[in-house]
Amino acid sequence: MKRHPPHPHLANPHVAHKAQLAYFDVVRTAASQMVVVGHALNIFVPTVFMRVTGSGRLVTNAGLFFLQNMGVVLFFALSGFLISRSVRTKQSRGTYLLRTYVVDRGSRILVPMVPVLVLVFIADHLVFGMWGRTSPYIVPEMGLGTLAANATLLYNNPVLDFVSRTTGLALVSGPLGSAAPLWTVVIEWWIYLAFGGLVLGFVGRRLFRPALLVLVAGAVPVAELTQGSGLPLAWVIGMLYAFQHERMTTFSRRSHLGVVALGAGTAVVVLLHTGMNLYHPAVDVGIAAALLSLFHAVARDWAGLRTPVLSGAVKLASDYSYSLYLVHFSLLIYLQILLPDSWPAWLCILVAFTVANVAALAAWWLFERHYPAVGRRLRRLVGPRQQTPAPVA
Repeated sequence: MKRHPPHPHLANPHVAHKAQLAYFDVVRTAASQMVVVGHALNIFVPTVFMRVTGSGRLVTNAGLFFLQNMGVVLFFALSGFLISRSVRTKQSRGTYLLRTYVVDRGSRILVPMVPVLVLVFIADHLVFGMWGRTSPYIVPEMGLGTLAANATLLYNNPVLDFVSRTTGLALVSGPLGSAAPLWTVVIEWWIYLAFGGLVLGFVGRRLFRPALLVLVAGAVPVAELTQGSGLPLAWVIGMLYAFQHERMTTFSRRSHLGVVALGAGTAVVVLLHTGMNLYHPAVDVGIAAALLSLFHAVARDWAGLRTPVLSGAVKLASDYSYSLYLVHFSLLIYLQILLPDSWPAWLCILVAFTVANVAALAAWWLFERHYPAVGRRLRRLVGPRQQTPAPVA
């Protein structure tokens, strides 16, 4: 790849940060809406996207392109880049402790997730229990044990699965009721912990605890890889781009666009040969590389393309994108049950899209926007308020 002097928009940390946020706000917003629209198409146009199993349930029909899967891959690539970049920045300012990092990530994920899970638990009991309704898309698990396993991100865990099979203890749990898509949040959480243990844990002679953390946490993404899913690889590609960010700024736009074409082309070819499997490792690596190389190709001009109204709307949609992911599927299931059968599919999708976004905005306002304050309070309990300055080289 041809090298050039770092472009000032990306070499300057403050300008680079603004450009990064603008670009990724757009991508995060698009990815979250892909998930909503994709699941809405599955639910309200089942004759195209779904097939009936022997038990009468509807499951996705193989060989089709699913928008929601594309959105999830984008989320993992974004997460790998942004989290790794954030950790590197905090490390450069001083000693960034592993326990502080865990508090930061835990508050980010759990502050909105736990209350949403409680609301889903209550709503599922009303819809599927008290009202006795059923859905062809899910068989809801609604016990308190399932709620606890989901709120602590301990379900779909291969370590617990092994312990359960070895000891006979009932430790295995699935997703809570209609909150089925949150399995991806579980994977991401354990990737966070494994990454934190690797990057922040091995300090001085303290080796056992970080090694144990990496081993236990890493079992989840490794199990995902062994099952044929490349989502952890999309995260790793994002991490690698973050670690090489400064070097990437020295490459020409043409070089970055070449990687975009190569990554996208690889993803398309593999998609065509795997029945549109958007979770295939080669597809996810290609998408992640294309996404992040495109950032380096266009972010240097991104600030000049923004308008106050557009950037404000996109920023807000990006802010509540996680809440949208948390609430959307449950709402789609409820609407599929409650909306009149006589309504056309396009109207159901429009109503579902609107309701999901309004509810997500409410969840963001009620819960998610408070996670920084919760994180600050928890950090006071687990670590020193002032970090020790890094030694001058």
